[in-house]
Amino acid sequence: MSVASQFSGTATLQLTSSTTYSQTVSATAQDVTVGGCVAVTGTPPTNGSAAGPVAARSVVISGAGSPCPFTGSTGFGGRGNGRFGGGGGGFGGGGGFGGGGFSLASTSGKVTAVSGSAVTLVGTGRIVGSVGASSVGSSSKPAQVEVSTSSATTYTKVESASHSAVVLGRCVNVFGSKAPSGTLTATSVSVRPAGPSGCGGFGGRGSGAGTGAGFGGGSAS
Repeated sequence: MSVASQFSGTATLQLTSSTTYSQTVSATAQDVTVGGCVAVTGTPPTNGSAAGPVAARSVVISGAGSPCPFTGSTGFGGRGNGRFGGGGGGFGGGGGFGGGGFSLASTSGKVTAVSGSAVTLVGTGRIVGSVGASSVGSSSKPAQVEVSTSSATTYTKVESASHSAVVLGRCVNVFGSKAPSGTLTATSVSVRPAGPSGCGGFGGRGSGAGTGAGFGGGSAS
């Protein structure tokens, strides 16, 4: 199988019996439940507090966990971590937000309360942009962050998958080891549908250390 990316070129993938798979699928507000893990991006409050309430534009749900995958690593760039990006990048993939009159907030952690459009979570939060930069919470000392949702909020969830999820035209992030021949033996593969801009926008170029290698934002062929 080969994967093409505007950032990483074309790579030949070797999938083995040890390769793990996850996929991103559509979700609804009802999928946000107490005890679940979420990563939220949205608009910061007018007071500029990273504790919210953040007006959610998008919510990514990753089931339950302790700690949740993104606690302590909320951000708008850099590498992802397995459940959100499979080594290919976080929200932004090394790009930046801010500049001009634009501001963005992100928060992630464990949901502790849901009441109508109001969601409370314990984790981390960050704001960047024209309102300045602020953060709250850490991996060792998570903080409470308030989130408000609306009819414009979009929801997706990350769930376990199998090899059958890797099909022509879907977008993948891959992490594994790369042979001198250029073949990438996949340790983990995360799959998602293509967006309006194809496979871009979810994580840029993957990266690895030592013998590891990553491939982000590619499409299967």
